[in-house]
Amino acid sequence: LISDLASYARIESIPFEMTDVDLNELVEEILDLNRTDDFLVKIDNLPVIRGNINGIKSIFQNLISNAIKFQPANEDHLAKLDILYIQEGNKHKITFKDNGIGIDREYLQEIFEPFKRLHAVSAYKGSGLGLSIVKKIIQRHQGSIKALSDNEGTSIIVYFPK
Repeated sequence: LISDLASYARIESIPFEMTDVDLNELVEEILDLNRTDDFLVKIDNLPVIRGNINGIKSIFQNLISNAIKFQPANEDHLAKLDILYIQEGNKHKITFKDNGIGIDREYLQEIFEPFKRLHAVSAYKGSGLGLSIVKKIIQRHQGSIKALSDNEGTSIIVYFPK
């Protein structure tokens, strides 16, 4: 909690060096660290974007780990994540679509607020700061984020400027 709180507080003040970030390499690196046998990932060919490598890594790590974490407790359930890409005008649109437990529509905007937890800590570990950190980093990149959900999972959609 303290580490996440410090990260959240520092986002606006840390130097933000921008470089070219190959998202394909970044995703493979993150998936190598999060490999499980009961998790299937499909990835579109992702672009190289201009961004802060540590910030982008934090965004992708958080969204991928959330897709793994928020799955139903069902032994027959195979967790799936699709990372979809499309160029939309002058923006890169990247969608993280999972088949997890989903989010009630009334909470879709609240999940990006600090300390907003929809479940007890005993059910799903975490500080309640992950998505608010992601949102802050994306805004620092002049991008945006939104969530969509239904009974078959959640889609987190991230926009980065081209």
